[in-house]
Amino acid sequence: MNKLVLALTTASLLALTACGGGGDEDAPVQVNQPTNPSGGGTGGGTGGGTGGSTNTNAIGNAAKFNKSGTEQSTKFQSIASDLNVLVVDGVKLPVGAGTGISAGTFMTLSGGSINGLKYNGGIFGGTAHAYSRYGLVKDTSDNVFIYYQGNPTSTMPTTGTAKYNGYSVAYKQADGKTYTGNAAFDVDFGGKTITGTLSNFTEKAMSGTSASSTIANVSLKANISGNSFSGKNGNVQTEGKFYGTNAAEMAGKFSDSTTKIQGAFGAKKQ
Repeated sequence: MNKLVLALTTASLLALTACGGGGDEDAPVQVNQPTNPSGGGTGGGTGGGTGGSTNTNAIGNAAKFNKSGTEQSTKFQSIASDLNVLVVDGVKLPVGAGTGISAGTFMTLSGGSINGLKYNGGIFGGTAHAYSRYGLVKDTSDNVFIYYQGNPTSTMPTTGTAKYNGYSVAYKQADGKTYTGNAAFDVDFGGKTITGTLSNFTEKAMSGTSASSTIANVSLKANISGNSFSGKNGNVQTEGKFYGTNAAEMAGKFSDSTTKIQGAFGAKKQ
């Protein structure tokens, strides 16, 4: 089995490069970066019911795709109470800034080898979020792992609507490039539906440099069940969860079976 090979060590954290500037995910981003969503707090939309408590154990999911864009069998494990670490195929992935590392809109991990473990790189989002993380990592066999995880909302809002704004990351198998973009969602807690758009994608190399290549917007639709959501819009499959007090954040992953584009996203309630 091809395994993603990353280790959570001091050396790996020092290899992380902050992108988008600053230490706040809601700060304005650079040219050729996704435009900055407004807001970013834990607001309540037009409703919210009695949603309140939060599960403090990290819970989420991951998927593995080979270089042909075919999903592969993989074993995913969140580490309780640690949002900055997840385990895929028995290998620990660093998915947060770590002590002393500043988190911008996105963080990148360049390829290399740590203690004999080899990887090509990764792009991480949500490092300024209080409750969730998301992103993608690529191993040296050109397998791409997309993931999301966080502290799920224990009691969901049951009425009202809310808007969520945030960011997304994507990988296109056809050109082997990674992209970053915006994410915007309309959530109807009473109707238990979600519609969303991932937009303004521009190329972002795992080294942290930007380029001019783009990909088309991705439209998402999903239904809410408990604190989870899933659905399909044409050839695009998506799933995810709500995280934090009163569903303050949401994160998830998506894949397009036609374009062979996969990715992940995260957003905050406005």
